[in-house]
Amino acid sequence: MVEQDGEPAAVAFACYRWDDRLEIGIETRPVHRGRGLARLAATAMVRRVGAAGLVPVWSCREDNAGSVRLARSADFVPVTRAPYFHVPPA
Repeated sequence: MVEQDGEPAAVAFACYRWDDRLEIGIETRPVHRGRGLARLAATAMVRRVGAAGLVPVWSCREDNAGSVRLARSADFVPVTRAPYFHVPPA
């Protein structure tokens, strides 16, 4: 977690693990966006995951420009594209 002015600003967390891979997630409070805090949280999480002998994995929709930009700034590279499904409203 990255704090700003004594409050949580950005947090990295584990979403899902399979085999030696751990999908990570990052959330930043809107008021703190655009300050590089998510990148700090992401890079710290990547180091911790690697130190635990796991492979960090990032996934997001292609239209989530902020997440794509953040992943690339944390040295992730696209390796596959997967379909994104949802159930439309009735």
